[in-house]
Amino acid sequence: MFSDVLMYENSLKERLRDSEHLLIVGVGNELGSDDGAGVELSRKLKREFRGAKKVSVIEGGTTPENFTSIIRKLRPSHILIIDAAQMGLRPGSVRIIEKGEISGFGFSTHSLPLSFLIDYLEKNSRAIVVVVGIEPLNVGFGKQLSKPVADSIVNLVRVLRQIINQIG
Repeated sequence: MFSDVLMYENSLKERLRDSEHLLIVGVGNELGSDDGAGVELSRKLKREFRGAKKVSVIEGGTTPENFTSIIRKLRPSHILIIDAAQMGLRPGSVRIIEKGEISGFGFSTHSLPLSFLIDYLEKNSRAIVVVVGIEPLNVGFGKQLSKPVADSIVNLVRVLRQIINQIG
């Protein structure tokens, strides 16, 4: 577990290193158990970074495309999208997903494919877009996150706090 955290932590630090304004978008369905991981994470980060000048957080839910006008107004240099993704890994695993891999993983609760949103954001915001997936254990009906996913959210908040404190 520790080596997994270190791996995505170092990669996230590298990708967000030159961020002037970081926008974090939590995606998912909070009524789909672990599928709500991105939304839960965005709620925690909103509290964590309330009032921060270089960080904005949006709860994108199942329709993150509805926030594109807000995203354009914010003019972020970097956009971090966080969502549950069925990647065939151990539940709770966190991984940066490359743009070309998006269609190969299960992001099932979105009204539009996540790849469309990423393409749109890259073309219209000129921001660097990074996608982080959290492997779910359970995506059935319910609001309760599984322990591995809840633990990963706690670790991801810690990692993002460190990265954002370095950004300034």
